[in-house]
Amino acid sequence: MSPNGDARVVSDHKLTPRSFYHKIGLTFVGLTILVGFVYAGYAYYAMPVIVAEQGQKNLEAYFQELLKTLPPFDFAIVPDATEKLVIPEQVKESVAELNAEFETARQQVPASDGTDIEWIYDMPVGDITYLEYTNEVPREMQDPLLQMHGEVELLVAEKNKQYTQTSLASRVGRESDLRFPEALKNKAGEVSVYPSQRVAEAYFIGEVMARQFPEQATFYRDYVESYIQKGVAYGHYSSLDADMTMMLVADYLTAAEQNEQGKLVLTALEQ
Repeated sequence: MSPNGDARVVSDHKLTPRSFYHKIGLTFVGLTILVGFVYAGYAYYAMPVIVAEQGQKNLEAYFQELLKTLPPFDFAIVPDATEKLVIPEQVKESVAELNAEFETARQQVPASDGTDIEWIYDMPVGDITYLEYTNEVPREMQDPLLQMHGEVELLVAEKNKQYTQTSLASRVGRESDLRFPEALKNKAGEVSVYPSQRVAEAYFIGEVMARQFPEQATFYRDYVESYIQKGVAYGHYSSLDADMTMMLVADYLTAAEQNEQGKLVLTALEQ
């Protein structure tokens, strides 16, 4: 199960449209975050059939109705996460500083001629993607891993309510330069900047993989750093927003290590 050590980050990675499979996977991940790991296996394997029969719009309506019958998602790995894990009050950065940062990031990430944004679940783990990897790990690791995904998302969503922030592009008066606005939002459709759901998700995945496979830690962390920096270039958030988000997730991981299931997910698989 060890990933291929020859994998490399391509800094000018071309953004390409997601395949239909990716849309299926995205819906699956969103569902597992909302309802927890109990329903995850069924949703993933049944989804291709449902999509074929009902279409994407009908699929979304189907799951909306289904979610109403399921118990609410709850914290289990870090039960007191929303109370004990905090980020500092927002620091007001000058428009000039933010504009310079935005412009520098845009120059480092050329405009894409694709129609969609890359997806962190496509991060390579050897010859497969991270999404495929989560479906290959043993159930005793898969369940807490999906649970932790859900907890990080819920933690960020709760903090977003306390620290409302507009996009980087909006703060510098360049709304027309905002790219991929759909990726600026969380799965509830709400803007997520401070902390950022995009950053939290990527940093969590990168750290989990870096700890599971320490020999490949540099690759995973470099990949995530590039992915997060692109969010600055898209006008989603500033580097400070991203840093504070990563600090929040790092605190979550530290707390998760005190739980036996969390420790299992964060234990090295390579010796």
